[in-house]
Amino acid sequence: MTAWASLFPMVVILCAAIPVFWPGPDYGLLIIIAAVWFGVTVESALMARRGGR
Repeated sequence: MTAWASLFPMVVILCAAIPVFWPGPDYGLLIIIAAVWFGVTVESALMARRGGR
């Protein structure tokens, strides 16, 4: 899980930077995917804090 904690910010930043380098298409799906990643990460952090895993 430590690997995901270090990779998550990099992946979100990369997703945010993609429209800068490839403008044109709609990147709404990319935003939805990043939101799901964020939600899964927060849920995992809350479970770890409670001692769920």
